[in-house]
Amino acid sequence: MRAFDSRRLRDRIFTLAVYAGGLLALLPLFAILAALLVNGLSVIAERGVEFFTSPAPTGIGPALYGTAILAASAMLIAVPLGVATALFLYEFPGSKLSPSLRVIVQSLVEIPTILTGLFIYLVLVEPLPPIRALYNALGLSSILPIGTYSGLAGAVALALVILPYIAVQAESVLRQVPQTYREAALALGATRQRAARIIASMAARGLATAAIIGFAKAAGETAPLLFTAGGGYRSYPGSPIDALTHPVGAVSLLIYDYARMPTPDRIATAWGAALVLTAITLALIILARFLVSERRL
Repeated sequence: MRAFDSRRLRDRIFTLAVYAGGLLALLPLFAILAALLVNGLSVIAERGVEFFTSPAPTGIGPALYGTAILAASAMLIAVPLGVATALFLYEFPGSKLSPSLRVIVQSLVEIPTILTGLFIYLVLVEPLPPIRALYNALGLSSILPIGTYSGLAGAVALALVILPYIAVQAESVLRQVPQTYREAALALGATRQRAARIIASMAARGLATAAIIGFAKAAGETAPLLFTAGGGYRSYPGSPIDALTHPVGAVSLLIYDYARMPTPDRIATAWGAALVLTAITLALIILARFLVSERRL
């Protein structure tokens, strides 16, 4: 009886220790959220709707617009490439190219994002002489915004950042579809390409989840934009094309720039922008979790 009570006591102590460790690990997160709510809500409440529509320094309207353009453009680049990569790794696991491609994808995940921004800076913003000569030979200098900060450079940098995440998540989703469906499609006479489309359609919810996670990551990234986007918070771009061909701002860049300024109004704007960006990211993550739970059901 005493041995039984002793095991029960040790079990309860261990359970309490695990809960205490979990709460202790979450304390920094709670502290950050509390600071954002205290400092950010006061700014948003004071400035009202104009905080979301007005240009800087009193609002974040152009920065929000720039974030939407950059993230959406990055998704247009990264999602097709990421899903195509995942389909190739799923359909041809024994190919000689698959191990190398998998290594490249995993390496891209580990590369610091600021290095990605620096790479795009040397390719698009301030191209190295051989690259600039190649652009001139191909006639791309008159078509693309080369040699200047632009939304396109920022979108390409963000696409390189989120591409491996989308590829890894998409491959994981595809592998969760039972192989019997693929075998049935092939047995009924479907081509390999047709069978792949069938598998992709069955995993559509999971692929959408991967895209949402990628969009959330693109919206919150700062380092790749430091060398590429250029910034711009005081006026709206004339159109999405203008945003891609000229320097453009983003909420994350505004937070980075204004948080370092000594003026209280700029710092207050940074707090409000940080709260808005956190809310957007959390909403996208919650949506992704909802789609995952629905898919499992």
